Amino acid sequence: MLSQAAPSHERLGFAPLPDNARQAVYDSLTACGFAHEAILESYNFTGRGGDFTLNMLAFADRVRRNPAEYAGCTVYNATNGLPDREIVSVLAQTAAPFHIIHREDRFSFWATTLEQNTINPIDLGAEISYAQLSQVLQEYKIDLAPDQIVSVKQGRSQFAHPHLRDLEPLQLALWAIDVTRDTLVDTFGRAVTQLRADMNDRPDPEITGLAIRMLGAMILADTGALDASMRQRRSDLSFDQLLLGAARKYPTYFGDMHLFLERDYRRIERAYDILRRIYYSGFVPDMLSALYTKAYGKEKRKKLGFYDTPLYLTRRILHNIPVEFLPPKQRIVVDMTCGWGSFLIAGVERLSQLSDMRDQSLRDHIIGNDIDIFTAQLAGLGLLLATSEDSWHIDHEDARQWSWIDMHTPGIIVGNPPFRGRRDQPESLEDLMPTKGKRTRVEAANAYLDLAIRNVRTGGYIAMIMPQSFLVAEAGPDVRRNLLESCDVTEIWELPGRMFPDAKVQPIVLFARKESGKRKTVFPIRTRNVQKSTIEAFKKSGIFTASNIASGFSIPEDGDIKTSAKETYRIDAPVILSDVDWHTLRQRCRNLAEYATIFPGTIRGKKKENKRWLDDPEQREVLWLTNALKTVPGLWHINYRAAISKTYPRDFEEPRLEYQDILDSEKIIMVAKPNPSWGRRAKAVVERQGYHVSHSFWVVWPDEKTNPYLSKEALTAIMNWHVSNAWIAEYLNYPWIERRIIETIPIPRDLSPDDCLALTDAVRAIERAAYAHQRLPEDSVQSIDTILRRAYDLDDATYARLRAISEWDEHPHITLDPQPDRSVADYIISGIVEEVQAEKGVVSLWISGFDDAQTVPIDPLMPGWMLRPETPFRAKIPFVHKRKRSLEGVVWNSFAPQQHTYQNEDELVQELARIFAFAENKTDDV
Repeated sequence: MLSQAAPSHERLGFAPLPDNARQAVYDSLTACGFAHEAILESYNFTGRGGDFTLNMLAFADRVRRNPAEYAGCTVYNATNGLPDREIVSVLAQTAAPFHIIHREDRFSFWATTLEQNTINPIDLGAEISYAQLSQVLQEYKIDLAPDQIVSVKQGRSQFAHPHLRDLEPLQLALWAIDVTRDTLVDTFGRAVTQLRADMNDRPDPEITGLAIRMLGAMILADTGALDASMRQRRSDLSFDQLLLGAARKYPTYFGDMHLFLERDYRRIERAYDILRRIYYSGFVPDMLSALYTKAYGKEKRKKLGFYDTPLYLTRRILHNIPVEFLPPKQRIVVDMTCGWGSFLIAGVERLSQLSDMRDQSLRDHIIGNDIDIFTAQLAGLGLLLATSEDSWHIDHEDARQWSWIDMHTPGIIVGNPPFRGRRDQPESLEDLMPTKGKRTRVEAANAYLDLAIRNVRTGGYIAMIMPQSFLVAEAGPDVRRNLLESCDVTEIWELPGRMFPDAKVQPIVLFARKESGKRKTVFPIRTRNVQKSTIEAFKKSGIFTASNIASGFSIPEDGDIKTSAKETYRIDAPVILSDVDWHTLRQRCRNLAEYATIFPGTIRGKKKENKRWLDDPEQREVLWLTNALKTVPGLWHINYRAAISKTYPRDFEEPRLEYQDILDSEKIIMVAKPNPSWGRRAKAVVERQGYHVSHSFWVVWPDEKTNPYLSKEALTAIMNWHVSNAWIAEYLNYPWIERRIIETIPIPRDLSPDDCLALTDAVRAIERAAYAHQRLPEDSVQSIDTILRRAYDLDDATYARLRAISEWDEHPHITLDPQPDRSVADYIISGIVEEVQAEKGVVSLWISGFDDAQTVPIDPLMPGWMLRPETPFRAKIPFVHKRKRSLEGVVWNSFAPQQHTYQNEDELVQELARIFAFAENKTDDV
């Protein structure tokens, strides 16, 4: 098997197929449904190890040549003595899942899958004669069908044949992109550098625009999108021949290139010579973001706040928007900050799958804009490469002054707006989110969401990637209020920061539907979370780490939204436990703030003018703990050697003078800046030597009057236990435990004096072991577990879920959601939602062919848009439930909106007639 290390192609030569072998392959592939014009011969390809030429590459689309999406089957004539498995490992770089290898007078048939980032060739047949090839391929005809290949590659289906069920073409495509990206993108980077050197008197946008269109022409030539002759003689093409061919086929994108030929041909030629050294047939739209990285440095990208949005994510997002509920004319997908166009490409794919969009020109339904002209050009190229169509509407304006959005009300607005947020309001943000009077934190993304809310049509959908801090931060109360009053928030996804390279914030995806006027009815919000351990599974099949339900918000008749923080209109999206489960748990508890004084540690500050106690007569030296990672490297103990000496209060901007007696005393300190991912995030310890602590810690001082038995040790045990840890992880929207979080840590009321004494003894024993660097005493750990599990009254399932969160760093899971064998659910049913009881975790459904309404648990697969009364849907269930007319114990699969619900009866009859006519024509074509 071949690892991701580059394979050598030095011995992978090219020899034409014998005529009878070529005809046998051609007939067999067309019998499986591949179009004649989609089978390209003598196909050149550049992989990480060099160039190679395929005898044939069959694409799963008549005109589209994106190999990651449409490469179906390679054909190679082996005359070099290399074993077939080694050849297949090289051919896998094309992202084709199937391979036919010819050797002497026989064929072998192969598939490829990826196992732990390693190519694993699967032998599907060997020693196949010319006459037998078609018969062998017919056994896999369902999975070799071009439509099936595309569907599986895009993560919407899976192969049916038992030998192919483990194949993961989407993962294979992502791997192929990884192993070929560097060579293709680095060459582009060298060409841009050459152009900048040779055309240093021209504006940089002009140079990068020229470079991207030169590359586009090369890609189209190498993939055969221009014509077969240009593909086969591309290495001999002059730049003007290439450009004229591209302008003839795609005049909108390349029409003005003649101006460069007339003015700058010689200066362009050296960059062209760099580009033509390799083949770009393996270039896919996903690589466009890397071109931006090559063209512009990290600092500029950081200043603009732009982060690459991977295509696998935008596909998942578009799939989760119930586009089917909108009439076709309203299905206008708009991205105001489109970058290289991943949302736009996903939008094209989503709309093209709908039966009632086949007669529509998708050019009128996909609208993009980006403030940066280069990224706008990348988006145009991305759509051109993805669709082999020209004339897409891509503007390059500031979205806040974009004339198109001011004059239209699209049905769908998506996007990943710039993430930037600072308290000093830098000049680039001054006009974006101006403040009056007191300066508050600004967040650039909020302005774009607010613009989307104002401009999307009533009944339309918004899906925006936002910083997770948007849900609670002081920067956005007005935008949140507008969102909650104007829209039905259907779903929130919490994503890990590493989803986007260079990003330092935790992102979310926010889904909402715009309502008419201020909404009065509140529906539950589907909440989902992806931890970094789940990213690969999410890419492959859309699995989430956890899913849950938030019951929504109360909107009384006066329209005043009442949340748990009315003044900021905070949005909580619990996923570890539902808000109903948290409420039930908290019924047995009181807030930590009722048992203790809580305040942040001291702030040293950097500006001398802000230090108001320079002349205080009572100065003294204190030992100060500031670096949380060094001070509390693990649970239960403090590294006092990390302390530094400071003069108090002179050296401090915020010395917390009102709490200096507590700072001087024995107290509890809790790390205030944990990682916002799951794991052991509650780290509290008793500080016994009277050291002061910095703002990196919260200080907790138990109030003996409230509960004289709740010692510092007992309270520390509770603050470190699974409930407190999960509470913090649940509501940690950025790397800082907010005051509202620590003050509302649930402390169980039902703790007896004996319980508190036992917790105190257990913590002291654990502390002694921790300071001695010994294994923690198991009996003490177990004592804390037993006492607190009983005090919180946790059932087995809840306890296991909370404990899993605490142990996530050591034992991460792919998902906490139930994972039944959903392949048994293969019978399609249609239904409508009657009632959603989020507080009980059930939904009542009317199912076609069933006598009575069926009440079932809310399944993790059920999307947020479905959890609304009177929502029509389609799903899959095992046929046995249809036969019994009962959904008791049902296993669900693939929920989708019911189609054509916007039509009346006459329109439905006409639509059915059109669908049948289309199916007949398609059969005739095959």
